[in-house]
Amino acid sequence: ICAVLAAVTEVIRSQGGKETETEYFAALMTTLEAVDAPESQAAVAYLLSLVMKRVPTPVLVSKFSD
Repeated sequence: ICAVLAAVTEVIRSQGGKETETEYFAALMTTLEAVDAPESQAAVAYLLSLVMKRVPTPVLVSKFSD
């Protein structure tokens, strides 16, 4: 979990992000689609479960309203 969080944080920082909940949500969703290892998927899913509680509702609606 710590390694995934550190990697995602580094990506956000390297792109000039402010480390908002929305940025973490977007980065973690991208990461979830890219990782293959079950341990990594579980870590990303756990981190998403934490950050989703703080992501603005319109962001979630936009992402999941297909």
